[in-house]
Amino acid sequence: MVCHLKSIGEGPVIYVHPSQVDFGNIYVLKDSLRVLNLSNQSFIPALFKAYMAHKKSLWTIEPSEGMVPPESDVKLTLTANLNDILTFKDTVVLDIENSNTYRIPVQASGVGSTIVSDKPFAPELNLGAHFSLDTYYYHFKLTNKGRRAQQLLWMNEDFCPQEKLNKKKLAKKDRAKSQPQVQCYQAPREPHSPVFQLHPVRMELSPGQTIDVILEGYSTTPRVVKEKLVCHTIIGMQKGKSLVMTVNIICEFVAPFIQLSTKQLIYRLEKGGQ
Repeated sequence: MVCHLKSIGEGPVIYVHPSQVDFGNIYVLKDSLRVLNLSNQSFIPALFKAYMAHKKSLWTIEPSEGMVPPESDVKLTLTANLNDILTFKDTVVLDIENSNTYRIPVQASGVGSTIVSDKPFAPELNLGAHFSLDTYYYHFKLTNKGRRAQQLLWMNEDFCPQEKLNKKKLAKKDRAKSQPQVQCYQAPREPHSPVFQLHPVRMELSPGQTIDVILEGYSTTPRVVKEKLVCHTIIGMQKGKSLVMTVNIICEFVAPFIQLSTKQLIYRLEKGGQ
């Protein structure tokens, strides 16, 4: 008797969940994680390799290769780290040996700022105690870690020029006279100027560029000063500017116990004509 046997070989059967990944809005320059689950629904092990479709991808997948045991699950960690406030898309490619190749679309939208400081700065900077009548300098660096050039414009939100005060008074002239008027509580070197100033107030940073910045503070009287710096940016070829950073500055100016009458002594030697 002759028996003819016929069989069709089939590789492992893998179920991938989810079939697509939307990270939604995530902060730039920070890792955001999602999980891909591989479920082996067959009785044989499944060897796999995972990678991103784009060579310079903003996503990573770990582990990038391995084995899913029979009738078991393996979790892959998908990590996104964006470098711009745009929506990015990519694809996870999952190759299963002797089986199918799966393509899982992923996307994410960046929020926040790609401007970073090398020292503590935003959102609050507590400078502690410093002498009044003596200029205090806080040195730090700002770096553009994004992929587009940025123009930054800094201003002190508590700075109220006279023309701005006049506009506010005109806008509120119909209100009750008992309502307090808008005032700037400052003790500056010049009228209507803030205690803290940033130098330079305008800067343009190319991708990867770093700039030295100085925060300067001065008060003629001992007191606790609280001011807010705001930064607006124009990114790339955008026409409008947007608020990118706010910094609440706190500093206690104290009176020195000893105050010198002068900061320098100049001597002049005069010789007679004899």
